[in-house]
Amino acid sequence: MIKNNRKWVLILLAPLLFISCNKEQFGVGKQNSSVQTNPVETGSTFVCSDHTLIRPPVDLLFLWDNSTSTNYIHPDKKAALNNTLNYISDRFDYQVMIAPLVGSGNNNTYFFSRAGSTPSGVTHISKSSAVSVIESLPLATGAAEAGGARARDLIKNNMNNSIFRPNAYTIVVLLSNEDDDSYVQNDYGSNKNEAEKLGNGITHDLLCLKGGTYNGSYRNSYSSYSTNCSGVPKLNASMMRFLSITPSGSFAYRKISRNIAISQNYSESDWTNLSVSSFSNIFDQVNSVIADQVIKHRYNYWPVAGTNVEVEPSSIQVYRNNGTQLESDEFSYIGKQVNKNTRYHPSLGEPYTGHMIELIGEGEVIFPSCLRVTYNAPAAYYGYCHLSSQPLESSIEVKINGVKIANSKWSLVKSGSSPRYFSSKNIRIKSASDFSEATPAVNRSGYFVKLDPSVVYTDSQTCDVTYHSTGQVN
Repeated sequence: MIKNNRKWVLILLAPLLFISCNKEQFGVGKQNSSVQTNPVETGSTFVCSDHTLIRPPVDLLFLWDNSTSTNYIHPDKKAALNNTLNYISDRFDYQVMIAPLVGSGNNNTYFFSRAGSTPSGVTHISKSSAVSVIESLPLATGAAEAGGARARDLIKNNMNNSIFRPNAYTIVVLLSNEDDDSYVQNDYGSNKNEAEKLGNGITHDLLCLKGGTYNGSYRNSYSSYSTNCSGVPKLNASMMRFLSITPSGSFAYRKISRNIAISQNYSESDWTNLSVSSFSNIFDQVNSVIADQVIKHRYNYWPVAGTNVEVEPSSIQVYRNNGTQLESDEFSYIGKQVNKNTRYHPSLGEPYTGHMIELIGEGEVIFPSCLRVTYNAPAAYYGYCHLSSQPLESSIEVKINGVKIANSKWSLVKSGSSPRYFSSKNIRIKSASDFSEATPAVNRSGYFVKLDPSVVYTDSQTCDVTYHSTGQVN
């Protein structure tokens, strides 16, 4: 009878034992939820400075033989000579004056230029009509040839009207099938020594007009200007050349060509034998020493990154194209800018929209330098860990980067006394001390534990939560 009573007692107590165990002690399986953060974003820009190419000013005087003796030049050769005008390089800001070799002042002279200038005292033509103009120059009969003095006088008399410009490259191209014979009374001279003396005298006058450091060493009785070139208007030309296309016996012209070239440390290459069949390379030696004019742009602001990324100012590093790094006092981050000019010389320009730095002192950029700018995005902070299903609170275990943190360093986010479900929650915060939501958001759906500021995790770190689930998802 006693046995039977025990049996009934156990039967009656069993439900009470089950009732006394709370819900948390009987969760469904052990769950694991993990948040893996991305590495910190990095970026770089590589930008080079720019320049403005200015066509160098080149002023040419074409002196074309218009004496009757040119009738003896073969038509094919004459056509090739006339075509010389078409070999003027388009990379130059050229101005061209065409004049008869035997003539007076600006009579029968013509002018064309790349820029379409219209100076006074000369007939304006197009470049395309230059060859026909040369062919129509009036013939001069019975006159001595004084090509050297003709070149000198035309340059001097056409400086005020800007046909021959200061600081330009001044080039004389002279065609003659004879030689300068202005040193004799009759119409032809054959005295080599006297011809070369004339060449020296004319060289002096041309170098006076050129300007610069010429010391008057070529002056003689054939010169019109004083030894020190006093009172002579000066072009201060970047270069002067005298290209003569003449027979081998033209001692005066050849002497001028040689003197003018050597006085500026150029090799003697400015005389061309009239007997050659082609003149297409006549300007090669001259073109090779005409320097392209480059205005170097200067910059005191520089791009870092576009507006669609974020930049951590303290991470910015700047490198020159030679590998050296700008010091911290050579640049300063100025944030996002809109249409901010990067260039300040030769004018304000080259605006940029986005993150920028100001370049300071030696940090400023001058063409052709380049800069490479590297940067990191701001650090991302995470103040919450994610649980995909409803947890039994007493079973929760939290690890940051694999290291378990104390229960006092986290708290389950609840609604009242129960875990709170979020259909979408941003787990990214502004900083360990500011739990305001940060952007761009990192959203999760489920349940969450909030971390203590001392254990907030960041880029490339993980938060793992293990727990027993109640079986509920929301």
